[in-house]
Amino acid sequence: MRLQSQDGKDLSPQEMFKVSRVVFKIGLGIIGFALLLWAWNLSYVLTMDTTEGIVVGGETYEPNSYQSRPSTGARVVIRLNTHKPMFRFTDKDGNDHEASVRFAASNYNFTVGEKITIAYPDDYSYVVITDWWKNSRVPLIVLAIAAVVFLAGFSIRKTGKKLEAEGQS
Repeated sequence: MRLQSQDGKDLSPQEMFKVSRVVFKIGLGIIGFALLLWAWNLSYVLTMDTTEGIVVGGETYEPNSYQSRPSTGARVVIRLNTHKPMFRFTDKDGNDHEASVRFAASNYNFTVGEKITIAYPDDYSYVVITDWWKNSRVPLIVLAIAAVVFLAGFSIRKTGKKLEAEGQS
């Protein structure tokens, strides 16, 4: 892999090392963002009381539309149904409550009567689903993106070392 400057000249090994350092720093920033997302998701679960909730219904919202125009000029429309399930649960003091999740999402595909482990705040105004995969999916995707960025940085650095060993500058 050869990197070129804006004027079309190949980068020297030293310039490639500089580029690889920038790419590594971007990767570290992405990792920091992923860890922040994970901590934010887990803070709900770790600071709230948990119990088993029973799905008693919920709301399904009309499809949201996302439109884009790729380079072909064609219009692409994606429609997603979003759901906001309602749970009945008993708190640690034995009182019954009903609450839904705070945000509707397309991946809530629960059936009425299904038992799900949930967490709830002191005011019982909403619930958080404690499923590891539902709370970790986005941070894992962000970490995968960071891995790709790091691999690009290693590739740039390796090419720079190879050119340096060949005596090119």
